[in-house]
Amino acid sequence: EAAGGAAGGGKTPPAAAPAVTMSAVYHLVVGLVLLVVYHGFYAPVVLLLAGLGYVIATTFQGTHLSPVLTWGLALGTIVVKESYRLPNTKLGRLTAPLFVSNFGGMYPWKFAANFIILRIVSFNMDYYWACREAAAAAKGKEARPEPP
Repeated sequence: EAAGGAAGGGKTPPAAAPAVTMSAVYHLVVGLVLLVVYHGFYAPVVLLLAGLGYVIATTFQGTHLSPVLTWGLALGTIVVKESYRLPNTKLGRLTAPLFVSNFGGMYPWKFAANFIILRIVSFNMDYYWACREAAAAAKGKEARPEPP
């Protein structure tokens, strides 16, 4: 019997970090290629929006700051996205490089931004309430009051 085996009563080895599979690498590469094909030069804008949303959700978890920052990101993105309609304003001139269509890919980021923001708000609010409910369950309370 090998030393340290379960039958031998020895210690079990510590859990190893999950291995990166070829499937995960394939999905990452294909996803990034499609992102660049769809959004062209502005693929980093899409990644930045998704990354900011994820960082807000995981950093602020069940705190009251999470919904505030999430909705702030959503409203800020919509204001920036719609600023191309007002090219003579200070914000319109500042954000003009985000709307050059020569390198925009098949599906410009400004059209996808609404769906991206919707997904970010949905994920962050679900994550917020899940963290609140887990914390409340640990204390033996309800996270959400029942509606009347």
